[in-house]
Amino acid sequence: MITNWLVYNNKKQKSTKQWMMTIFALLFVFVGTVVWTGFSPVISIAEPMKVVSPAVAKKLSQSPLLLEEQRLVALYKERSPAVVNITAISAGVTSLTEGVKQGMGSGVIIHPQGYLLTNAHVVAGGSVLEVYLQGEEDPYIAKIIGIDATIDIAVLKITSKKPSQLFPTVPVGNSDSLQIGQWVLAIGNPFGLEGTLTTGVVSMLGRRLPSQEGRVMEGIIQTDAAINPGNSGGALLNTQGELIGINTAIFSPSGASNGISFAVPANKAMRVANDLIRFGKIQRAYLGVQLGIEVTPRVSRILGLNTKNGVMLANVLPNSPAAKAGLQGGNQTIPTEEKNIPLLVGGDVITAVDGVPIKTADTLLNAVEAKQPNQPITLTVVPRGMQPAKQMKIILEALK
Repeated sequence: MITNWLVYNNKKQKSTKQWMMTIFALLFVFVGTVVWTGFSPVISIAEPMKVVSPAVAKKLSQSPLLLEEQRLVALYKERSPAVVNITAISAGVTSLTEGVKQGMGSGVIIHPQGYLLTNAHVVAGGSVLEVYLQGEEDPYIAKIIGIDATIDIAVLKITSKKPSQLFPTVPVGNSDSLQIGQWVLAIGNPFGLEGTLTTGVVSMLGRRLPSQEGRVMEGIIQTDAAINPGNSGGALLNTQGELIGINTAIFSPSGASNGISFAVPANKAMRVANDLIRFGKIQRAYLGVQLGIEVTPRVSRILGLNTKNGVMLANVLPNSPAAKAGLQGGNQTIPTEEKNIPLLVGGDVITAVDGVPIKTADTLLNAVEAKQPNQPITLTVVPRGMQPAKQMKIILEALK
């Protein structure tokens, strides 16, 4: 009897399991049919993005948007409050207004105490700077902490309206790790409107762009994200929501965005910002030379030089790091079309900095300025442009 009962019970258990498996199979087919007929379930995020708050992540988990769209929505909600509108107003009173608007652009708050980055050309000529935060009608007043026109960057400080006020910020990423083809997002305040978002990819790295001072900015980021004139000074973000550039210019004969936009790398901008905030000035590295002609194959043939590229030194300043290392400037002049401005030649030619070839004066200047004072720099030098090249290690000093 006991044996028969065990056999019956085992059969009953197997029968129950079979029924359960059948039910699950039918449910699976039904759900699959529902999905394929167009009634898809709500998409949810299994692991919410680290850059979003729990409240935002909860809302996104119930969103019908695609995962990629949810990421963009989350990034915009989290970062746009820290991207502000800046209006520069000149001093003076007219019959119609108390001031005249000189410029309008965007800015990115990088510190909760109200320090922000923008373009130098956005605030140029403005004696009063109004900063509008998202969702607030009344502006804040900002003061200029410092400007570096050579890379078109200005650092401002927002005047708080109440004690211990903290502002939203954008975390800073590493622009040196950018790769061509990676997605980027641009947030700005074009024409004084509420913050806008455009997307694109990194089109090219290491671009060269003229600055306001006539110098050439090196290492500029090119992107195809639409950047309108009012987006100048706004944030260029990676998909982690980190600041990797400050939008600065577009390439367009008509002035409209046409898919070629440029941004100053965040690493360059933050180096300037840190110096200005901590020291009140930019800590420039100082070599102590005045640059002469740029050597090309044609110049090399005419002057009989032992190199086909590089920058010739016109003068070496006394007691400078270059003078202490034994670098020499020009020792003869040749006439030019402008009779009163002879060309000084015969100096040492710098052909590389830290192993990187140098072909233009701007490239050499930018390579030196990328260093910090008291850091070493290794120059490849062709003495007087005639002798075999040699390497010289020089300790840079601070520009006074």
